[in-house]
Amino acid sequence: MQSLESSYIFRIDPEEHQFKKTHPVFVDKLTQFINASKPIACKEDYVAFVGGITDIITQHARELAVSTPLYDKELERIGKNELTFATPWGGVAFKEVSIKRNHVEKYLVVEQAVKPTDVLGFEYHHKKDERLRVEEGYAIFIASDLSPEGLTQGRVTMMFAGQGSTCELHPETKHGVIALTNLVLLETSTCDLDREDLLFVF
Repeated sequence: MQSLESSYIFRIDPEEHQFKKTHPVFVDKLTQFINASKPIACKEDYVAFVGGITDIITQHARELAVSTPLYDKELERIGKNELTFATPWGGVAFKEVSIKRNHVEKYLVVEQAVKPTDVLGFEYHHKKDERLRVEEGYAIFIASDLSPEGLTQGRVTMMFAGQGSTCELHPETKHGVIALTNLVLLETSTCDLDREDLLFVF
């Protein structure tokens, strides 16, 4: 059995976000499920946890739906040129790459998470520094607590996010995204794009 230090405790606080005002039943059900979850120490635990979340999203998918013209436009482009590529959860469309300025901008075009494979991986980087901003849709941002106490306890914070919401992700921060609706994120990062700097926790 693994120790708590190698486990992660996922928790969410819905009180600060407007999403609770517009979808109180969904938010209460999701919050109760997440905050009652046990520490997660292996891939099987994580897949079951994510599966529970996507089951709840599926039950409320129709009421959560919002107009997403940018998502529709960008999804249409995925895979049609060298600056885009498809993923299990949607796709990536590069907007700007500047080696000189150590700067990358790209859209993450994310399908509403109605099954576990729609969820972006729980991952981290040794070098890459990034910032996510919601351009369209609603999401849950996931980020580990890098404080000494947070690291010891394996704390992971989940936050509701809507248009304009941002999340700063520094090296070693374990992170992920769950799309509550079809979603477009603008990721701004350093140029550390090599595959060896992408590490999955689960």
